[in-house]
Amino acid sequence: MRTSRPAAPLIVIVCALVAGTVFAQTEPVEQTTIPVPLVVNGRRVGEIPILIVEADFTERVSIVPVALVGLLPELAPDTAAQPLLASTDWTALDAFDAAGLSVAFDPEEILVRVRVPAQALRPVELPLSGRTAPVPRGIELPQAEVSAIANLEGWARYSYEQSRFDYRVTPDVALNLYGAAIEVKGGLRSAVPIGFLDHARLTWDLPELHLRLQAGDLRYRTTRLERVTRITGVSFTTDESLGHAMVGQGGVTLPIIVPDRGTVLVTRNGSQVVRRTLDPGNYLLSALPLVQGINEITVTWPGPDGPTTVDLLIPHDTELVRPGRLDAGLAVGVANRDLLDPLATAAVTYGVAQPLTIGVRFGSAFLRTEFDAGVSAVIATQAGAFRIASDVGIGPDDRLAVDVPIGYRLVDSRSDRYRSIGATAGFGYTKPPAPAAQTLRLYASGYVGFAFADGFSLTPRLSYSMSSTGDADGAERATTHDVRFVTGLRRSVRGGASLSANVGLAYREELNFLASVSYSASFPDIRQNLFLQQDLTAGKASVFWSRYAGDRPRDVDWTASAQIPVDRSDLFTVGAQVGYRDPFVRGSLSHGLSGVLEDDEYRNATSLTVASALLFADGAFALSTPVTDSFVLVAGDPDSAVPVGLVRPTGYRSVALGDRPLVFGGVRSYSPFQIEAEPLEIVLGAEERERLYYVLPSYRSGTLVRIAIERNVYVGGVLLDRAERPVGFALGAWERTDDPTRSGEFFTDGEGYFEVYSLAPGSYRLRVAAGPGALNGMSYEFTIPPGAPEYVDLGNLIPTGPAARPANGGQE
Repeated sequence: MRTSRPAAPLIVIVCALVAGTVFAQTEPVEQTTIPVPLVVNGRRVGEIPILIVEADFTERVSIVPVALVGLLPELAPDTAAQPLLASTDWTALDAFDAAGLSVAFDPEEILVRVRVPAQALRPVELPLSGRTAPVPRGIELPQAEVSAIANLEGWARYSYEQSRFDYRVTPDVALNLYGAAIEVKGGLRSAVPIGFLDHARLTWDLPELHLRLQAGDLRYRTTRLERVTRITGVSFTTDESLGHAMVGQGGVTLPIIVPDRGTVLVTRNGSQVVRRTLDPGNYLLSALPLVQGINEITVTWPGPDGPTTVDLLIPHDTELVRPGRLDAGLAVGVANRDLLDPLATAAVTYGVAQPLTIGVRFGSAFLRTEFDAGVSAVIATQAGAFRIASDVGIGPDDRLAVDVPIGYRLVDSRSDRYRSIGATAGFGYTKPPAPAAQTLRLYASGYVGFAFADGFSLTPRLSYSMSSTGDADGAERATTHDVRFVTGLRRSVRGGASLSANVGLAYREELNFLASVSYSASFPDIRQNLFLQQDLTAGKASVFWSRYAGDRPRDVDWTASAQIPVDRSDLFTVGAQVGYRDPFVRGSLSHGLSGVLEDDEYRNATSLTVASALLFADGAFALSTPVTDSFVLVAGDPDSAVPVGLVRPTGYRSVALGDRPLVFGGVRSYSPFQIEAEPLEIVLGAEERERLYYVLPSYRSGTLVRIAIERNVYVGGVLLDRAERPVGFALGAWERTDDPTRSGEFFTDGEGYFEVYSLAPGSYRLRVAAGPGALNGMSYEFTIPPGAPEYVDLGNLIPTGPAARPANGGQE
């Protein structure tokens, strides 16, 4: 927001300069001190006082170097300008030349221009890819201190042949208290036991530490211990998504210097992937946009001597994590809610370097004396990516299980024909308690994929496995071999359709022929998909036809499927489902038929599912479809001076705001949820951010947003110094106390009167920079109440240190 300034104050400054010049004809030296705007590298950053010394019809302009501190970009610690910027004395502008800075006074526009060369700036890291939290704009709104989510789903099925009725009613409740989420999910069912508890847990996040603490039935379960389907206890996990830091890929960095505003271009394997305009500066490009396989990266930017280009060849794998990133977890509790089966499990994954990531996993069931451990590593090279994931399990009675797979993958999209190569090989060994037989497994598989420019692809695959079971001494050992060779052909055509065929041979005690043909098509205009497949080996034909819901508030989707065998003795299935969705409820009705034609046996079943949710935040209730993470309720404020017509949240279309709160249940926790309000009438002088709001919700939380748009007003008053004398001909600055970025400038006339325009209700601070008869550092404060008239008379303002008060109480 900027103040609309009349032309008179500019005339005051010009007259001051002219008066100084005329006075210099009778006096040998004349000094004038005025505040002027400061422009750094083409961008206005604030104001700075200047000293104009006029002698012998010449002018010399000086500034205090320390006044530049905080207004300049961050300089490198070894720059020659650092000692000079510590000076508190008036210094001529040409003294900065020796320090590597260009400082000049523009008498036409009455401002000081500073040019900081890019090489003198501290390097700034600039991520080019990865998941970054979007920069929120507008007014941040806190989430509700107490919010609740109550999902309710009902399911029923009737089987006609058995005349059997099954049902399940599942409430899922989440209560968020000051950022801690309590979740309980259970219900009733027709099976025994009739009541069940799916999970109950407490989640407490520390976003600033990227740490999540949980107690109860844990979501964290990294273990391969036998018979462990769930862990009940406590866990500590690190999760970068809890904060808003960069989650990039790859650790390759590239330092560049941009002397003038220009564009950085990044191409990958011949295609442009990044185009970004940068201000002059010293940058360290990081998180280059990498894909699976070989990345041929070309970076071009405007260098000091013209366009500069650097070529990089970087291997990458999707399982690599950012160098320095540490994902760790620890869980301690009992297995399957059995208090007599305590266990502990832990896992750590660490990005060692750009091409290397390692991981370690460990688990132990104490009373069962069972242990499980694993080590994994991923390394990417220009010859491809290699992965190993070893696992060892040790149990009582000399039980032992070992599995060591080694994988290889290469993807090269630089060629028109060559696409990818993949291979996996390994062995496994299992030794159960005696007298059970031991098992040794060897396996290997590989594929080569070719892609052609006309949409045709060819992928031959070969796999082999051997399983040998018997005693340790080799007696009565049985060995089986399984070999498969399949070639896949695929032809893609315009419009989203493709035709695929798989042909091959399989051997396991006997040789078999494998063949299947499939066709798929997508029709986005009518939101439908079609899939057809004929499996010649199994003698079955499959059909899948669906219509998916669109983005309308109320819509219908349906799915029809069938699997018909050629042999009448095989099982056939036919099914259909219709779904309905509106802002408050979601439901589906389905029917399935299966049987064997030869035996004249059939099974019919009809199912119905209905789900809804009740939400609560800050005293407001709303109905919604089930919410799995967080939600936001948007309502109008009855005290709003301007009625709100539409709201446009992140990822949604504009929605009319009515009497009931709008519900947005697909909000992701720890990701800014932006809301823009559109008033029914034009608000003159209002900034865009006055209609922008955002929320940073925690896990399973709710927020009530009451939108109020105020009419902007303009204020006027008289500034007095501490002796209650008018502060005349002064340049000042105003800022909003709760948002210092909302600021501007103002001038006072000879009697200290000033005006500031286009201010929204709220608290403000005035600061006088300099001026005849004024003292530096004087500040004043005033408040514009909600519903204020178009003009607010502040009366006489007297500074009282950091705060201020009206001398006469102010008049509105």
